[in-house]
Amino acid sequence: MVRSTLERLKNNFSLPIVILANGELPAHKKPISIIKNAGTIICTDGAINNAIALGRSPQVVIGDMDSISSNPIPDGVKYIKFTDQNNTDLEKTLDWCLYNDISAVTLLGLTGKREDHTISNFAIMADYVDKLNLLSVTDYHEIQAISQDQEFNCVPNSTVSIIPIRGKPIISTQGLYYPLKKEVLKNSGQGISNISKDRKFIIKVYDGLILVFIRHSD
Repeated sequence: MVRSTLERLKNNFSLPIVILANGELPAHKKPISIIKNAGTIICTDGAINNAIALGRSPQVVIGDMDSISSNPIPDGVKYIKFTDQNNTDLEKTLDWCLYNDISAVTLLGLTGKREDHTISNFAIMADYVDKLNLLSVTDYHEIQAISQDQEFNCVPNSTVSIIPIRGKPIISTQGLYYPLKKEVLKNSGQGISNISKDRKFIIKVYDGLILVFIRHSD
């Protein structure tokens, strides 16, 4: 059933909530575990094909419905159709989450297939940094956009990369082997390949917006 884009779903979403985008099919055990243990799966359009390939049926599919190839389509899936071509299916899905009072989401399938989509998806994470708590998990990294102080959990000796995405961020770090103290990130390579000392590290953001990449330990 295709529903109105502005219709609020009258149900409680089971946690955790996962958005599966239409990138490469996840292969690493971490994103696969996340989707298998998701309480609610929301697919952007053709990502339903990947969800079914991973043995899960989504609760909601959002987009213009031009990329769905799964046959037969599982029963009970709610289809939210948008025809506006001025924003991406990921943006439509995040806006729909906000409309339905969803505040925290794990994002899968943001990377692969098309580099332009990958870069756009990271920029979209930055655009929603003050609206939603978003964590992207790929086959290689956990990724977050942040504009304020945050503590991160990790495995000791994890590779941590900090990339400026808006302005020239000023940051300090605690718990990394190469500490930064009110450092201005003037170029994209300045914060690449740091290493965590222990199971936690802290980034303080004084200005700007950054992407934080934590590489999986295996």
